[in-house]
Amino acid sequence: LRTLIETKGLNANPTLLDVKKLPDHDRVSISLSHSQDFSAIAISPKSCSIGVDVEIESRISQALVNRVSGEDEVLASPHPPLLFPCKEAVWKSLRESQKKIPTISQVGIRQWQEVSPETWTFTAFSKDDQPPLPGIGLVWKSQGVLFSLFVN
Repeated sequence: LRTLIETKGLNANPTLLDVKKLPDHDRVSISLSHSQDFSAIAISPKSCSIGVDVEIESRISQALVNRVSGEDEVLASPHPPLLFPCKEAVWKSLRESQKKIPTISQVGIRQWQEVSPETWTFTAFSKDDQPPLPGIGLVWKSQGVLFSLFVN
């Protein structure tokens, strides 16, 4: 992380590198994720907020999907396990915004659009008030790994 930040001409302040805290920087929005042997990092200008998630597909049970998603979301999704990393990425993207959603089960996912056979875009909303959240999501699967990114 330090090297990546410094290659962008930014200072890697000590709080940014503290693994006990969420990554924070005054000029960029940062999101991190890891699952077994995979990790992901997303960095965007502070003017937008970003969330990233990476998951091993076999670790996402139908019970987990049902716990964090409504039946309408499950039926509308192109592949129900995608819902978990999508919701996680949206939720992470909101940590720096004024819009606070307490749990990922209150994040709604809809308007799936296939980009390629294993890649989709999506939009998100708060189940409390239903209007779309600003931003766009992207999720893809590759060799049993699910990657999701949401930018607002």
